Amino acid sequence: AKGARALEGQKKPAGERIDWLFRHALARFPSPTEKSILAEVASESAGNQEMEDLLWMVFMHPEFQIIR
Repeated sequence: AKGARALEGQKKPAGERIDWLFRHALARFPSPTEKSILAEVASESAGNQEMEDLLWMVFMHPEFQIIR
């Protein structure tokens, strides 16, 4: 929830939020397909719950998971 509030507080356009999140979580930019799917969640009017959902979607990405 704390990360979602921080992301929501950035007040950036959805595309910039998604690019920033991918660069910091996965060290790459999102593909056009990933970006279009996530843009539905990360609109400029998105609230805290939508930002939590966005973070969850990225953190559940196989690239983010560390498998031992």
